[in-house]
Amino acid sequence: MEIETNVPYAKKVYDALKESIITNELKPGQVLNERDISARLQISRTPLRDGLNLLEKEGLIQRTGKVRRVSALTWEQIKEIYEIRLLIESYAIRLVAEKRSEADAAEFVNLHKAFAQEFLKNPDESTLSFLSADKDWHLLI
Repeated sequence: MEIETNVPYAKKVYDALKESIITNELKPGQVLNERDISARLQISRTPLRDGLNLLEKEGLIQRTGKVRRVSALTWEQIKEIYEIRLLIESYAIRLVAEKRSEADAAEFVNLHKAFAQEFLKNPDESTLSFLSADKDWHLLI
């Protein structure tokens, strides 16, 4: 986990932990120990708790009493997330396509092909590649 500079600490915590959850560095059901995380990120516990609260609001972590754990998503929740993303991203691409050149369109196609090939190579081991390609795609848009 790394923290960016020039960003509010709660947002830094949120971003670092969210990436760790998405990349499965923090596993579903894993207990989040505030002392360990604050020491690892080199921040005080107040911004840590603020960041954890943001993750809790998003449903990425759950709290039972004083214990916070990484949430486990059901297949139904994952399916719902991707259905919503499909609608939003299709609309965004349509808006972008109206304002971009043919060279940009070719770059979109090439990035999509690379993305698909990487995933098909080894779908079980491609989480990081998938997230990297997905980030590149969204930055291009």
